[in-house]
Amino acid sequence: MVLGICIFFPLWYVGIKNKQPLSDIGITTKGWKNALLIGLIFVLFSVPWRIVGKDLLLPRMDIIFFTGIALVMSSLFEEIFFRGFLQTRFEKSFGIVPAIVLSGLAFSLYHLGYADYRNIDLLITLFFVGMFFAVTFRVTNNVITSFVVNLPHAIVTFIEKGVFFDGRVAVIASITTVVAVGLVVLVIKMSRKEQKNNVS
Repeated sequence: MVLGICIFFPLWYVGIKNKQPLSDIGITTKGWKNALLIGLIFVLFSVPWRIVGKDLLLPRMDIIFFTGIALVMSSLFEEIFFRGFLQTRFEKSFGIVPAIVLSGLAFSLYHLGYADYRNIDLLITLFFVGMFFAVTFRVTNNVITSFVVNLPHAIVTFIEKGVFFDGRVAVIASITTVVAVGLVVLVIKMSRKEQKNNVS
């Protein structure tokens, strides 16, 4: 529910309320290959050091499936909300560097909602992780880049912590979120088309 709202709200606010293109918050297919490649380069230099020499135990395939869906949705939400929406708002108000810092801070404080993350060391780590994701987003201004970087880090973190989702709730929540987001994007496209027809 929260994930759906935090994806739905930025889409509604930017696309419907302010009638701006979604590319203003980094949701675009323009330059997607470049955004993907840059994201993969960041992954190549940031993920291996987290797994080399560690004994990571993988769970059963069904648990990997459900956990994977949940992590894809949560990573997508984080990138649309913290980077695409908040960071771009911060940047317009305060500039690039403060926006990166504030995006990292918001990302860190958000994790207070998770009991396992309520200690100062982890929050400081998450602050720097959030700033790292903010920089990856800023390089291309495309959520594809920061999403591609975020997702493998989320997967490694959950495997390290041994936290997995074993149930159909993640699938139902994900489908509901995808349908809601799809409807919002459709409404935005229809209203843009109507505006163009009225101008003609």
